[in-house]
Amino acid sequence: MITGELAGAEYAAYRALTEGADKTDVEQIIEDVEKETDSVIRRHYQILLNQISRKNIETMESIRGENEMEDALMELLRDRIDRELDEKVREREQQMKEQVKEQVKQEEKLIAIKNVMKSLRISEEKAMDVLDIPQSQREIYMGLLIREK
Repeated sequence: MITGELAGAEYAAYRALTEGADKTDVEQIIEDVEKETDSVIRRHYQILLNQISRKNIETMESIRGENEMEDALMELLRDRIDRELDEKVREREQQMKEQVKEQVKQEEKLIAIKNVMKSLRISEEKAMDVLDIPQSQREIYMGLLIREK
């Protein structure tokens, strides 16, 4: 069935899911969701509007320019925006934790190298041999040792 053949407000959602959706269909969906009290159905509307907004950026932008519709649209999309922001914050926190862990490990190894050098009175290379520091990491530690001198 072709969506253009579906007339009436009850079919606005089907028509709005197509590219180049009519602004009145999208506005009808926003009005419907404003009236809805069931949280599960409101969530379905949010998913629907998310899909519509991906296919109809220009239509959504024109609706955003209208005060009443913009408020309703922002209310519907707020959960999505909050989830995406929370996800980005969690990802960034995880990255930062991993970076800090790596820096602490590196600092601990650097201290160990210096302690072995001092205690055994040996060179940086020999201290790294004693501590079994891989060849691939030795250049990093040599650079850090030189910076500290």
